[in-house]
Amino acid sequence: MFMAVAGVACGQSASQFSDAERQYHAAWANCEPSLCAELPAILNGLGSLYYELGRYNEAESILLRA
Repeated sequence: MFMAVAGVACGQSASQFSDAERQYHAAWANCEPSLCAELPAILNGLGSLYYELGRYNEAESILLRA
């Protein structure tokens, strides 16, 4: 699942960033209850996406959690 999300995050358009954000949040929600091994990668991806969008406070919070 993470690789599919990461592929969307590489896109350029605002709608692709929005899709990537939704997919990261869905992956996070599916992963967190069981603390799956991919959780750090999912959080890192979402934090990096927020950083690229200039949402630095959100990025920092998520990246520290990763």
